Amino acid sequence: MIKTSHHRPLRRLLAPILLLSAIIVLALLSWIGNAWGWHINNLVSADGIRWIVSNITDNIEDGPIGLILLLMMAYSALSESGLLRMLRGRWTLKQRRALTLTTVVAILLLTLLLCLTFLGSGILLSPFGGLASSPLLDGILALFLVAVIILSDTFGYASGRFEGLADMIYADVYLIHHRSYYFMGYVLAAELCGCLRFAGLLDNDSFWSIPAQIALYLIPLI
Repeated sequence: MIKTSHHRPLRRLLAPILLLSAIIVLALLSWIGNAWGWHINNLVSADGIRWIVSNITDNIEDGPIGLILLLMMAYSALSESGLLRMLRGRWTLKQRRALTLTTVVAILLLTLLLCLTFLGSGILLSPFGGLASSPLLDGILALFLVAVIILSDTFGYASGRFEGLADMIYADVYLIHHRSYYFMGYVLAAELCGCLRFAGLLDNDSFWSIPAQIALYLIPLI
């Protein structure tokens, strides 16, 4: 039997239990509401059960799993490389040199991005030659996070905090490794969002839809 230790506090079970309970309550409410003539789709009907079974992985993929992983990696790299600590402390000569190199790399990355966007055929622009609906804008957040990871790894290696590729990789996944329990909650949050959409209670066009989904995906971090 796996024993609960200080590495696996019972409070980490709270979010999965809450989310699973919410899914069960939602299923019951959809059944009752559908029977009473509410404008809600029944999750425990034949159609609802078929939908649940066939959309388990789709719900997970529809959630912001890619963005969450990149955010975790970017924060891990910033923290473990020591780049965040430089904002509140004295800098050594080696750190100053590492920061200079990191700045040069940042300028090179920005220059490359600008060249791909505005020079030649502008491959990162839209088919109409503008920024609206362009690959650049569609991927700008992911590009920013990837750049943060690259710059943090550059600083970490140049400053001597990372001794090689293995240290960089470990640093980039540090938060993912130490918050691995989050992903159980993520799966349940994704299923809950999917069930809410099927029931008709969550509409992506509503102004409160995105904040509600963000809140659900943050619950596993409590």
